[in-house]
Amino acid sequence: MLLVNNSGFGAYGEFPAPGIDHTLKMVDVNVRAPVELTGRLWDELKVRGGMVANVASLAGFQPTPLMTTYAASKSFLLDWSVALDAEAKRHGIRCVAVCPGPVSTNFSKAAGFASSTGLGGQTADECADEAVRGMAARRPVVITGWKHKILALFSARLPKAWAAAIGLRMIQRLRLDRFVKKA
Repeated sequence: MLLVNNSGFGAYGEFPAPGIDHTLKMVDVNVRAPVELTGRLWDELKVRGGMVANVASLAGFQPTPLMTTYAASKSFLLDWSVALDAEAKRHGIRCVAVCPGPVSTNFSKAAGFASSTGLGGQTADECADEAVRGMAARRPVVITGWKHKILALFSARLPKAWAAAIGLRMIQRLRLDRFVKKA
């Protein structure tokens, strides 16, 4: 049995932009929904065995200013997946956190950008191929894209405050605010 928790969306801007209702919906979709779906199927997974794949993000490896709630929700999925994998192995269940960087999808539109940011990165097919290979190898964390592996390794080892400050500077240099829909 395979459960893939791949729903999620983000937002860009200073908290609570684009609004507290949007932010709370993001927590519900990115965190609550995977926990609830996994919990509701857990007994069946224990009977049959199988795998739970949670699509986290490269953003889950560090605090990310201007995308605070999104990054925190993906950090939750990353840590929860690794812990759940350790806990569930004895039941014949594996759990994997799939951590892509930018993927060419409608993510930018859902995050409130008026147009593509040009940070498309991998195609969805490339990302899925790497995820499936990592799942087959039974790795609890699959980071897609070699550049993303380097970024995750680097950012995960920095003190959190440093990672957040560096992340803020990098995001500001990208000038993503020029892509945000104007109200």
